[in-house]
Amino acid sequence: MKIAIAGASGYTGLELLRILQHYKDIEINQITSRQYKGKRLKDIFPFFSSYVKDLVFEDDLDIDSSDFFFLCLPHEPSVELVKKITDKGKKVIDLSAAYRIKNFAFYPDYYGFEHKHTDILEKAVY
Repeated sequence: MKIAIAGASGYTGLELLRILQHYKDIEINQITSRQYKGKRLKDIFPFFSSYVKDLVFEDDLDIDSSDFFFLCLPHEPSVELVKKITDKGKKVIDLSAAYRIKNFAFYPDYYGFEHKHTDILEKAVY
């Protein structure tokens, strides 16, 4: 199974990489980071050098290239990316709070934005 991690250079993304690198049944084939775009994971974080292949941070995900997605992004960008991924029939685990609360009316007060995809929000599991 090919796995993509969006926001792989942040605390949550790095911890997820650390955990997933030990699973032989998966291949981490995409990682994103706006800060480190074009740089190799092992050059920025040398402690991954012996575990992870030559992954290069990309700016955006190629949804067609992976089977499963982890999002380690801020809430608002995750809302849109979850929509793009699920529209292609792919599975995603969003580690932000973008789909945490079922009542979309709470989002402006709690997270500072209007939730645009209430159809997905109704189906999301937290």
